Amino acid sequence: MDEWCAPSRPSGSLPQAVGAFDAKLYHGSPKSVKIPPTLFFRLRKTPPFSLFPLTDPADAAKIRYRGSPTRLGKTGQAARTTGGGNETCTVSEVDTGGVEAPNLLGRAARLEDIARQVGVSRSEVSRVLNGRIREGRSIGRAKQEMIWQVARELNYQPNRAAQSLARGKTDAVALLLKLDSRRELYPHYHEIVGALTYTLNEWGLNLMLVQTDDDQTPTLERLARAHTCDAVILTDMQVDDYRPDLLERLGLPFLIRGSAPRPRLTAVGMDNAAVGYRAVEFLKRLGHRRILFHNIGRSFMSGQRRYEGFQKAAREFGLTDSVLYEDVLYKEEEMYALTRRLFSEPDPPTAIFAADEFAAFGVLRALADLGVPVPDRVSVLTCLNARFMRRIHPTLSVINVRQDEVAAEAGRTLGRMLRGEPVEAQQTFLAPILEEHGSCAPPPRR
Repeated sequence: MDEWCAPSRPSGSLPQAVGAFDAKLYHGSPKSVKIPPTLFFRLRKTPPFSLFPLTDPADAAKIRYRGSPTRLGKTGQAARTTGGGNETCTVSEVDTGGVEAPNLLGRAARLEDIARQVGVSRSEVSRVLNGRIREGRSIGRAKQEMIWQVARELNYQPNRAAQSLARGKTDAVALLLKLDSRRELYPHYHEIVGALTYTLNEWGLNLMLVQTDDDQTPTLERLARAHTCDAVILTDMQVDDYRPDLLERLGLPFLIRGSAPRPRLTAVGMDNAAVGYRAVEFLKRLGHRRILFHNIGRSFMSGQRRYEGFQKAAREFGLTDSVLYEDVLYKEEEMYALTRRLFSEPDPPTAIFAADEFAAFGVLRALADLGVPVPDRVSVLTCLNARFMRRIHPTLSVINVRQDEVAAEAGRTLGRMLRGEPVEAQQTFLAPILEEHGSCAPPPRR
């Protein structure tokens, strides 16, 4: 019986050999032709035909195997449609030189497959691919390069689950969130989650979002006990925050995205003292004295530090008797009501600093309803926590607290920590950036 062979020209890597090769069967070819780098196909024709194209990946897939074989060399059939009608080719023998082609078997490549082809031990392959070369005791450079070449040809992908189990690592970092029944995130979390996800991925780490209650102790204890993550990122730090001490007792690494409540903690955050100071300094420079300074609650580290910056500027510029301070009312509707009340009284403020987007929405809505123009009669300044604030009209002047940049730097710092690089336990602050966009002007003349 005549033999048919499959000379091929590779157009991709070995794992896609059958589907990715531009192959044709020719009558009268040698009995076996090597398909680089490892596969030999020997096919017996039934019935006679002169040309057998393998150009359709769907067809090519049929020639793999019928059933679920564990090795090449099983017999299977592949039906083809040619100009003469349906024809069937039977795979009678596949010579691999003792090397399996895992992706043609429907499974991922393993270390054993690489080791068998290169002719070294499985442990040696593992050491090379994981960068654990033993100086003076490992295989030579040529063999190491061959291991990498074969790994690429077989499209070898590390088994992350097995690696994690062996190393006691999960490659996951937990970020704790508290969602209410509306399941809504505050706008600044969109910046934080996006920047952390992107940055941690560059370090081979995955961000894991974890829902928690006001008391985060049970959640943190569960994460530590179950080894669900390698580290935790803490946010929204309280002045008397208990979580750093708890995590140190649990032995679970952590990093603070924000202001640390005490020294000798690794933290990356915004310099909120500078935020408070610059808000007052900027409005005073425009000539304002009657300023409403709206702040985050002082139970938060960010609110406390803004308050410290506000006080420093008020004293420095002689505004202690003319500024208004508010940190109890916070929601949009509360700021709406406060603004309406202030502008129904004598001597309303000529400038308002709103702590965040929602507060700014409430202020702007109240001023619009009262017919008070911005900035002709009152200047409005806020913090840029989320980029969508740039779409608000009037375009607000902002103090950019760089949420995404702070989160990205926190992700890089945590990546270095988990890689074992030396990271000093200290507070790192990014400086705020003032952006003037036309919602602030000198106060109106009286």
